[in-house]
Amino acid sequence: MTPSFNNALFSSYHLEKVVNDQASATLESAYAQIKQLYISVADFVETRNEAQTEEQFIRPVLRHLGHVFEVQPLLRTSLGPKRPDYAFFADQESLDEVRQQIDTDTFFNTAIVVGDAKAWTRNLDKKLVGSGDPFSNNNPSHQIDYYIRTSELTWGILTSGKLWRLYHRDTSYKLDSFYEVNLEKILTDDDIDAFRYFYYLFRREAFVPDTSNRSFLDDMLSGSIRYTVSVSDDLGEKIYLALEELINGFLDYQGNNLTTAAADVKKIHESSLILLYRLLFVLYAESRGLLPLENPEYQQEYSLERIATEIHGTLDTESVIPDLRSDYWNRLQTLFTLIDKGWEESIPQYNGGLFNPKRHRFLVEKKIGNRSLAEVIDTLTRTKERERIAYQDLAIQHLGNVYEGLLEYEPTVESQTERIKLKKSKTAKKASGSYYTSDAIVRSMVENALNPLCKRKAFKEILKLKVLDPAMGSGHFLIGVIDYLALELVTHPDTPPLQTGDVDTEIAYWRRRVVETCIYGVDQNPMAVELAKVSLWLHTVSKGKPLSFLDHHIRCGNSLVGANIAHLANLPVIQKSRRSQETPQPALDMVFEFADTVSEAVGHYLVIDSMESTTIDDIHVMEQELEQAQQTLNQHRSVANLWLSVYFGNMVKRGDYHNILNALKSGQVADFSNVQGYQEAQQLAEDYRYFHWEIEFPEVFCDESGNKLENPGFDAVIGNPPYGAELDSFEKRHLGAIVTDTGKNKNSAAFFIDIAKNRLLKSDGMLAFIVPKSLLFVESWRTLFFALLGKTRVLVDVGEAFKGVKLEQVIFIYDACWTENFYEAYKFVDETCENKMEICHTDSRQFQTWICDVSTEEIQIGLKVRRIGKLMKNISDTKRGLPWQSRLSGSGDVPVVGGKQIVRYGTNGIKGFVNSQDLEPPEDSDSPNEKVEFLQQPKVMSQNIIAHITEPKPHIKIIVTADQTGDLLSVDTVTNTVLTDRNISPIFISALLNSELINWYAHKFIFASSVRTMHFDEDYVGKIPIPVVTTEVQEPIVELAEQIMAAKRDNPEVCMLKKERKIDKLVYSLYGLEAEERKIVQSSIGDAE
Repeated sequence: MTPSFNNALFSSYHLEKVVNDQASATLESAYAQIKQLYISVADFVETRNEAQTEEQFIRPVLRHLGHVFEVQPLLRTSLGPKRPDYAFFADQESLDEVRQQIDTDTFFNTAIVVGDAKAWTRNLDKKLVGSGDPFSNNNPSHQIDYYIRTSELTWGILTSGKLWRLYHRDTSYKLDSFYEVNLEKILTDDDIDAFRYFYYLFRREAFVPDTSNRSFLDDMLSGSIRYTVSVSDDLGEKIYLALEELINGFLDYQGNNLTTAAADVKKIHESSLILLYRLLFVLYAESRGLLPLENPEYQQEYSLERIATEIHGTLDTESVIPDLRSDYWNRLQTLFTLIDKGWEESIPQYNGGLFNPKRHRFLVEKKIGNRSLAEVIDTLTRTKERERIAYQDLAIQHLGNVYEGLLEYEPTVESQTERIKLKKSKTAKKASGSYYTSDAIVRSMVENALNPLCKRKAFKEILKLKVLDPAMGSGHFLIGVIDYLALELVTHPDTPPLQTGDVDTEIAYWRRRVVETCIYGVDQNPMAVELAKVSLWLHTVSKGKPLSFLDHHIRCGNSLVGANIAHLANLPVIQKSRRSQETPQPALDMVFEFADTVSEAVGHYLVIDSMESTTIDDIHVMEQELEQAQQTLNQHRSVANLWLSVYFGNMVKRGDYHNILNALKSGQVADFSNVQGYQEAQQLAEDYRYFHWEIEFPEVFCDESGNKLENPGFDAVIGNPPYGAELDSFEKRHLGAIVTDTGKNKNSAAFFIDIAKNRLLKSDGMLAFIVPKSLLFVESWRTLFFALLGKTRVLVDVGEAFKGVKLEQVIFIYDACWTENFYEAYKFVDETCENKMEICHTDSRQFQTWICDVSTEEIQIGLKVRRIGKLMKNISDTKRGLPWQSRLSGSGDVPVVGGKQIVRYGTNGIKGFVNSQDLEPPEDSDSPNEKVEFLQQPKVMSQNIIAHITEPKPHIKIIVTADQTGDLLSVDTVTNTVLTDRNISPIFISALLNSELINWYAHKFIFASSVRTMHFDEDYVGKIPIPVVTTEVQEPIVELAEQIMAAKRDNPEVCMLKKERKIDKLVYSLYGLEAEERKIVQSSIGDAE
């Protein structure tokens, strides 16, 4: 038992540094007074109830700490009126000013802390059993979180007199993020050094804001965050150096007999990653007390902490560490064996495979020398300032940063040195399409997706929810799901109390139950699967218990590539057209017999789900059940592989396949290995990581009788699907046959959305993805737009969500039960969802764009503009210029412009020249050069890439000029629009497109308020509404535009703002906008005319 416990609230390193720098003349007198107070109640305090504990000990302690407080003020909440035990104020004057308002909503406005007290013996992490107020009997950690949130205060104090805890609003919802002091232990041990922490963190001065409205504790927390972010970033940046050293350490050790051949490098790389994950697991586990550092034998003989300390001492004295010896490696192997097999009562056997020598034979058979391993351990355990890294301060989610960072590197053999270097690959991460998502985004998505599912459900129904991340990476979203569902269970009124004597807190216990029963994850990268398991284990591990059993729900596979059981009765017909179709053979009535097999498998899975992994014997039973289930399914999995392989170029005879189906129907356990294409199919399945959903997770789709469930699938699918991941022609052919809503879109994220929505989700399920903002407005996403819109419940414009990625992102929450004719649109600002708007689905359909980040008034103006006249697509044709940038030269008889040469109402120079003969069609062609002929017409010319302006408010700038003669040719960075309605002047159109109103309209209702690269291509030009007006009406605008064009011919950079303003006013009038409406538009873009 320690005198204090920092449970993921502050950085322990930063906390110790700050507290040790404090000095107060009142510290010792406060200690003496509180010590004397404790002595006076020590003999009977454990028998006192809550009220007596408060009166006799808690309130006197608070007064010795200088606090000014009111007792049990009224707090109006969604659960009715509540009375937290204390509201704390900066001083007596502040309390006196509001004392008369004690039963009003304004009382807490000037308070600085909210507090709640319990009896001395009350467990602060578990609910009470018995009669009484259900809320008061609830988990005390939940109560203080509720008070903090409802009062809108930043800090909360929870105390039993014996234990004192600090909670902060940003993390109190987790229930186990707090700083705790055991005041009884401090006083009985006469530990004044430990008392310093209690005194400086719980006294009144710790909470009182200064002139900048920041308190001592605010600064402590922000300093902690800065420190942990700095350490985390530093570790993330240099983790590849540790991996590189491990790789070369294996290569260098003479007894390993390894070379730089591709096969060896691949195996070394994979095994080094496993070793790296093992080391990170141990560092996290030791820092959190999950491995027994308090045991002297473990600490001295086996611990990684001890090995690291020895290495630091040796390196700091510049002593030579020989690489021929492998003492450190041998000690690590002993440690890994203890973790894998368990050690006495101190270390339970840790299942899961990470430390299993049978799964990782390379790490048993090979070694690393002392010097290389010392460098790796030093890198992992010290900052660049040579300070020890406190892993207890680093969030488990940091492992996600590690994983994403390592994705960027690929091993490369340097020919001269024969060394293996990890080099950043421009394509590695892009090929995976994988990016790490922030905690705030994860939490927002999880809450929006799971809250509707948990509402009004019994606790047993919540525990039956099945939530999937089909591209889980390091498991970040799954951790968020675990936290949310565990909290729902802890706070549910029907959730039973824990068994007496269970050492777990309620939140820890339910996390373990949730991770084993509700959580499903898939990733095609085996290293990601291992890392996800490490993350989930560390997040749910309980001291003295085995790791949670995850192998049945955390799987390796390609979520996009798998067979549907319903289609397996006949081989697919691969047509020679661009799309393949699954066409059954009408002459044959074949059956893929699956019911009996899946019935048996489901039985095994349900046994696993019904168990709790309390002991290692429980784990062994689960392992046996899973092994039996897999054996039962293996033959059907192989046949599904055979069926799917046809899409991947494998030759399978239809007769052979039908014979196999007949064998399955008869119940035979047959050997199909000699069937043509069978072996090839299994190799393809391994290479592409086929993942047949009904076979891998049979209990999600089938019942115990082997029949399809009435409502099969997952209750929720949540995640960050890879976008832009590389898919080969075989994968695209397969996906083209099974998706229904992607239209022309071949982006991997679009395929994930389609499969999640149409194949994996229950008919009443929730789908929550963060995807590129392209979904909102790009033409290739429009089929998905219409497929999702009617059931979209929430849309959040996140902006640039991923570090180092400029592509904007959005969150959409698809609710299959949503019946309202609107979605809730938010802007993600400072890690919270703000600017809530209810956007009618019909409005979005009119614009064919997901509207976001707009006001109700702006929508009405946008609709008014939209309904004017005709759309540009009905009066024009639009094409990009010639793809001839590489053909341009400094001489020739035909000038060509690029996007940079287009300015508003003019051009500024030329990009280069081509020769006139280059414009003629090839000699062997009778057809004219249609593209050139199109461009040699009078037209409107626009910069293809739209400029985005950030000041004074975000808006866009479409840059357009008119070519009245058709003499200007352009390359493909220019958009060229030829008017098919000859009654409309190109100059008139160029003026409209340059106008303030149309730029605002395009930004809000065509490009969905985007800020990054937007191309002004045919689809977007075509969506601009143009009023149908006579030549006479056009004339005033054309005349002003011509004056600007004339000035620009003389000086392309001349400012013609006054005339442009006049055009803006005419355009506003042309579209019928009143003065107030104009002000709304101008205010939106920050134009205070």
